[in-house]
Amino acid sequence: MMRVGIGYDVHPLVKGRKLILGGVHIPYPVGLAGHSDADVLLHSIGDALLGAAGEKDIGSLFPDSDSKYEGISSLVLLGKIFELLKKNGYRVNNLDATLVAEEPNLSPYISRMKENIAQVLEIQTSQIGIKATTSEGLGFLGEKKGICCWATASIETVNSESKSSGAIHHTGDQRMSLRGEAEAISFFAHEAIRDSRSNRLSLKVYNTLTRKKENFVPLRNKEVRMYVCGVTLYDELHLGHARAAVVFDVISHYLEYKGYKVNYVTNFTDVDDKMIDRAKFLGISIFNLAEKFIGEYFEQIEALGVKKADCYPRATEHIKEIIDLIRQLENRGLAYCNDGNVFFRIKKFSSYGKLSGQKMEEILAGARIKVNEKKEDPLDFALWKKAKENEPFWDSPWGKGRPGWHIECSAMAMKYLGENLDIHGGGKDLIFPHHENEIAQSEGATGKQFVKYWLHNGLVTMKNAKMAKSTGNVFTLGKALEKYGGEAIRYFLLSAHYRNPLDYNENSLEEATSSLERIYTTLRKIKELKEEKKRQEKEHRQQGNLLKEQLECTSSSETQTQTKAKISGLSQDLEQINDLSQYLNGIEEKFIQALDDDFNTPVALSAIFEVVKKANLLLSEEYIEEGVSHIDTPSLEIISKTYQKVKALGSILGLFQKEERKKLEGKEKELIEILIAVRNKLREKKDWTLADEIRKKLNKLGIELEDKRDKTVWRN
Repeated sequence: MMRVGIGYDVHPLVKGRKLILGGVHIPYPVGLAGHSDADVLLHSIGDALLGAAGEKDIGSLFPDSDSKYEGISSLVLLGKIFELLKKNGYRVNNLDATLVAEEPNLSPYISRMKENIAQVLEIQTSQIGIKATTSEGLGFLGEKKGICCWATASIETVNSESKSSGAIHHTGDQRMSLRGEAEAISFFAHEAIRDSRSNRLSLKVYNTLTRKKENFVPLRNKEVRMYVCGVTLYDELHLGHARAAVVFDVISHYLEYKGYKVNYVTNFTDVDDKMIDRAKFLGISIFNLAEKFIGEYFEQIEALGVKKADCYPRATEHIKEIIDLIRQLENRGLAYCNDGNVFFRIKKFSSYGKLSGQKMEEILAGARIKVNEKKEDPLDFALWKKAKENEPFWDSPWGKGRPGWHIECSAMAMKYLGENLDIHGGGKDLIFPHHENEIAQSEGATGKQFVKYWLHNGLVTMKNAKMAKSTGNVFTLGKALEKYGGEAIRYFLLSAHYRNPLDYNENSLEEATSSLERIYTTLRKIKELKEEKKRQEKEHRQQGNLLKEQLECTSSSETQTQTKAKISGLSQDLEQINDLSQYLNGIEEKFIQALDDDFNTPVALSAIFEVVKKANLLLSEEYIEEGVSHIDTPSLEIISKTYQKVKALGSILGLFQKEERKKLEGKEKELIEILIAVRNKLREKKDWTLADEIRKKLNKLGIELEDKRDKTVWRN
């Protein structure tokens, strides 16, 4: 028996929300407000399916008053609806939906919407029809204040003869008229074939484990569990730590843009040999030391624009889980105790070395291992360390002691994300031995594959050597933030592919700052141009037909032609306008293709820079003379799209989101230069305190100072 349902949903567009439709994050300055992620397409489809099955609507089954549904992906809700249908003996036959939105253009995203829906409902994309239209400027939707969708769904009982009962069920935020229902209903004639996995997958990631790029297919439908090794809390952060934080922030953000629900966990190592030594040197406990650097960590990653992970577990808060995991390894014969120390038997784990690509004999030949008579084999590593005098310890079945470094990540990752992870990340320096040992511990204990995709970022170098606190070859993140600001650092860290090494030198962040300034200068010019155009149009309306009369009185046809050209804006090069327009039409595809290719941020950034370059050709002085714009309205609309695209695509990378500051001129500029001159005099007198106070005060006002060898430059 076939049953048909109708769903309808509408939500307003507001600032501060992502625009998500069909589980696809669509770059746009505003998003939809409402239940969960306010995906009107999935809500209307969900309501249509529920209506067909004679169930309550989404709002009743998943009330927004329940905090667990706040901000949840609507793909997850659709999956729950599908499970309910299957439980009641139904399968999905066909879907048809129509989206009504004035902006943005939704056509480029429809295929991805269909892929997402097909994967959740276990049908083919050919069984799904999605159309996008406009209200032709009419009403609430025509004013670009909202987006609506209506959908029809046909379901049938499993093994039925697919005969329609003639019953139509409908649910939704607003009821449709019978005429609207009749117009919306469409049926597909073919039988349902349930193999959504044939859909072409777009995102590819480089897997360190297999040493090749692979299609990204999470273990659970549209849910990604990601664990990234965090910092050891014994000293200040440096640019190397910042790169890992920014890289995996972008990866997490892009996965969400692709419609995945990401559960992101990164840890703090808060007990370690280095921490113990540093705490002793400072005369404080390791717990006070950890609190100090955790505070700095959150302050600095926020300055980098890094969104907080879902969970930040600490080793010292998971001693029970660590002990339980070690006991599992003992029971399997993979761990042994000797004089209060517990070690992992590497030779008992036959696939050891599979992540780093090393064989056991190669590891032994290349290793520099301290002789430890308590080990059965020189390569065995510590799971639990016997307590030493004046060191922190915890009680355990093996006596007083503390966990080894590697075991904490296995225990915490499996506690919060389960025994099978989609992604495990970290710097390349962690591949061996840390991540190799994590695999041995985790898979040795469970007998299951621990991680499907291993992702590793390249190291930040300085003077072509690894940036590391232990060697002193380091540029701290705190100093970098103070001098250059978070966005310049973030831009620098994304300017190279995340797997490649990134060398820092004195010019690196200067160049990043200049690149950002070029982008923001273009955005500011576009904004000012739009404001100037509005002013001109207002003046023209006030002048009425005066200009027209002057043209009619002009005796020279040549003069008339020139004047009309100036008014209509025909002085600009039409080839440049067309070139920009064509590039804008394809920029999203170029940008997404780059990020789909193992998160290739430098190529994605180059797409943005190219469109800015093309827009700048039309913002040159020949089109804006003495503050007057000679660019016509259609051309200005094309240039304005540059602003929208840069903002929208930049948001995926966490860049170009600041408010463009107005260029300071006249007395404001003179006042700033007077303050800089006073500050320079103070510096000559070595009055560093007052000089620094001036810098800080100006910085709060949005004026950044940079001291060069022979002068101080400023920017706003």
